[in-house]
Amino acid sequence: ALYNATSYGTFGKAFSERAKILGFKPLNFIMPDFAALNFKNVFDVIGVPSDVRAIVFFDAELSDIALYLATVFGVPCVYIMRRLDLGNFLRARVLFFSAPFGDTFTLSCKRRVVIDTAFTETRLSEKEISEKSVGFAGKALSVADFAAYRAVSDNMSGENVAAFDCAKNAVLSALSLNSGISEDTALKLFCDECLFDLSDLALNGAIVCNSAEYSFFRLAGEKTAALGYEFIYRAVKLYALACEEKDPVIVPEYIGRCEVLKKITGKDDGWFLHGFVKQSELLAAGGEEKAVNAVKDLLSSFGDIAKTLRNAERFYESGDFDFSPFTDALKYCGDLPDTFNFMTAVRARGLLG
Repeated sequence: ALYNATSYGTFGKAFSERAKILGFKPLNFIMPDFAALNFKNVFDVIGVPSDVRAIVFFDAELSDIALYLATVFGVPCVYIMRRLDLGNFLRARVLFFSAPFGDTFTLSCKRRVVIDTAFTETRLSEKEISEKSVGFAGKALSVADFAAYRAVSDNMSGENVAAFDCAKNAVLSALSLNSGISEDTALKLFCDECLFDLSDLALNGAIVCNSAEYSFFRLAGEKTAALGYEFIYRAVKLYALACEEKDPVIVPEYIGRCEVLKKITGKDDGWFLHGFVKQSELLAAGGEEKAVNAVKDLLSSFGDIAKTLRNAERFYESGDFDFSPFTDALKYCGDLPDTFNFMTAVRARGLLG
């Protein structure tokens, strides 16, 4: 069982006693701050026995590591919720940071969610509701990224279209909610979160993992709530500008961009040049205009995303956040060759330098 310091003090003893009654031998681990922990060295931090039967955890921020361990050991992953927060529990892939470039790990473990009144609090604070609202602003951009890709590739099956529509409807529902503190609001946001994540899982993580936000975190080399907020804040403005731009400037300096990306990631520049060729093919023959129109229509239906961000701004102290170390991650997040997101079109319109 994995805990943070708070959840262990609150639930550790009670859970251990229940597990023993059921015939299990629980091993409890209080996890360190994973902002500084690489999945590659997790086994230096905790010693999981080879005969482990399941990985159990209580805190949404431990979703990634719990799912990773469950997949490695081939056992179920059980999430006993403390709050109505899925974290990354329904993700198809997780992102871990191996300097200097974020990499992905495909998840294959069975998953179980437990909502137990002895452990789960169904009310959310104003801060938690604001964080979820910001999260849905990010999901809105991810859906827009996927819509752009769909517009230029047009190779989705009927089932995939249905899953994408479910994800889009979940975002529409969440962004239409008022941000007041109530159990009803918390439950609705949780249901929308479930719908979005299940839709993305049905698409094998394509909405999240092909998004500009995901590429940004891979290049940034870290992931925090404040950094995510700052990226979304900037991306919303860039997407709006790209949709308004009338005279696209499709003259990126490919060689120079490859050199910067090579320094950031350690990857060979040929990888990026090959990616630029594929992206150019997608944007050619009217593809760029199709992508812009798809995103423009979608963002219009989502309403004022910037207002959602402004309502939550005080919780992120954005005025004190130094974004400058991550400027290149923003500038080049549309350039990764194993994905296509709307930042590629933003770059093509001369808005990323």
